[in-house]
Amino acid sequence: GVLLCMAFILLVMRVAKAKDIDNISGVIAIVGFCVSFSALWPWIYEQYTSAKEAEEFYKTSVMMDQQEYDPETALYYAKKAQRKLPVLNAFFPKIPKAEDISHQVAYLKGMVSVKELLNLDRPLKQSEKTRAMRALGEANILEEMEKNGKTYYRPCTLKAQIYTALGQYDEAQKWIDKSIPDVDRGFSCIRAATLNICIAKNLHERREEALSNASNYLEKS
Repeated sequence: GVLLCMAFILLVMRVAKAKDIDNISGVIAIVGFCVSFSALWPWIYEQYTSAKEAEEFYKTSVMMDQQEYDPETALYYAKKAQRKLPVLNAFFPKIPKAEDISHQVAYLKGMVSVKELLNLDRPLKQSEKTRAMRALGEANILEEMEKNGKTYYRPCTLKAQIYTALGQYDEAQKWIDKSIPDVDRGFSCIRAATLNICIAKNLHERREEALSNASNYLEKS
């Protein structure tokens, strides 16, 4: 970059001399611009590389959550995307915005916590209920931030899982129905079916209804 800049400067000066250009201020301005650009180029390229890496990490995070139901790995990649987000991310319209990645991190932190609680085959301890309520608080904040957005399914999914873990199955069912996005519905339907199976397992009087719901969601997937 520096060599090209120097070659360009020499070319401009020769042209100026050949055409008897006395006003050297224009040449100086061009020289200043070239020097500045050559100094900034490595930083600009670094920003571009970071933007591409942030985009790939974010896509991987979404894929690990939506297709693999692996919130731990999804959270790992979301945090990597957060660290790689360039300073001038507004100049890279294709990459996710900083708030989108922050919301993804908050959502996945809640999902990691709740997944552990859903896997327990015993009543929750008080400390675990407290953890679930904290996750619910984060879900409420996320819901306000993402209301009417394309990722509104995230707080809904989180709330459905939390209420299932807490044994509040009526409330859970309400949020399960809202947790299916308009696109990429497949795995969300499978997750909704899994929650209904969990409800059927723990609430015998709703067993048939929950199993029927699970069957319907599996058909939609």
